[in-house]
Amino acid sequence: MLFQTIDEARRFIAGVTSADVTDALVALLIPVLVLDPAPSGSANTGPLSQLGGTPVMSAEIDWPIPAIPDDIDAIAEMGGSTHGPHIRQKLEQNLPYSFIGQLDLASATVALPGDGSLPDTGRLLFFYDIDTGPWDTGTRAGKVIWDRSPAADTIHHPTPIALKKAEEDFIEEVRTTVFDMPNMDEDTVALIREMDPTFDPETLRRELENSDEPLEIANHYFGPEQPIVPVRYWMIPTEYSVDWDAFVAQLARILSRDPDDARDDFSLLLSDLEEAYETRDRAGSGASYFLGMPKPEQDDPRYDAAIVERLGRQFLPPKHTKADFQQIIQEARGWRLLFQVSLWEWLQDPQSEGVVYYLIRWEDLSAGRFDRVITVYQQT
Repeated sequence: MLFQTIDEARRFIAGVTSADVTDALVALLIPVLVLDPAPSGSANTGPLSQLGGTPVMSAEIDWPIPAIPDDIDAIAEMGGSTHGPHIRQKLEQNLPYSFIGQLDLASATVALPGDGSLPDTGRLLFFYDIDTGPWDTGTRAGKVIWDRSPAADTIHHPTPIALKKAEEDFIEEVRTTVFDMPNMDEDTVALIREMDPTFDPETLRRELENSDEPLEIANHYFGPEQPIVPVRYWMIPTEYSVDWDAFVAQLARILSRDPDDARDDFSLLLSDLEEAYETRDRAGSGASYFLGMPKPEQDDPRYDAAIVERLGRQFLPPKHTKADFQQIIQEARGWRLLFQVSLWEWLQDPQSEGVVYYLIRWEDLSAGRFDRVITVYQQT
């Protein structure tokens, strides 16, 4: 739940709960930078803050390529029989990263004054391995570059030829799949007919083959260039995040309540606020955020960062994490969100799914150690 001002948040919360609870919640609001589309002709942003496009960085910096992992099979196995062969192929192919976007740090520190943990010069550039990242939580699938060169010394880096070729191959593969549509089994047809009772695969095939309309295929490796501007918003803490216990304790202390007794009441209150919030016509409802608290599609991604850091793999059965559970919770609190981006927003394609979280330890952020960032992928 995002609000442009504290007063806006107070008015909204007051419409759902009592005055004393409203005051308590307002005291716990968290600042977050939302990367809003830059207004046309805006003087608040320049070409160095954007989603998609190509990176604007020092000519001395090469477009990064992910390292080939030591154990390709271990990552490929995460995709099972459906995705495993494709993952293995892409890991062996070792394509350059896709460029996700970049943020001018001066504009970020102006929008979020007093944070103190963020450098105020240069720009951060975010890259991601689109093909294999969802199955490879850790430091390999994502890359963050802190370019400290003066803006006057930056250039638009051309897209690597290998990545252009991969995009052409992807589009051709999709086009072939559409026009040479494989036979669908009865279960697949039945599933589609639950959403569209009139669906008929042969009718669809004929319509596609005879259509005069050009086939629109969304990009896979490239997002269109979108100038952005960081704008400070205020958010209500997320339920069941790694900060949930601390949030409940603070709220209970302000209201002179017992945390254990009040926990369920606070959970119901947040549900009521979420329900009311969904009915609002609101700004800042995009899915690209900088700093603040993660807005998870599943569980708090900071748990994943702590699990990978501690146990070496993300997708582990509960029996492997149970013994370390309390330590994982404690270590997850040492991570914070650096950047969160929805892939549909990056690609400007509502059919795309998934959110990528760039997470960093508090001490690494203060030290400018962006090479230690861990990326986590989530999808509903």
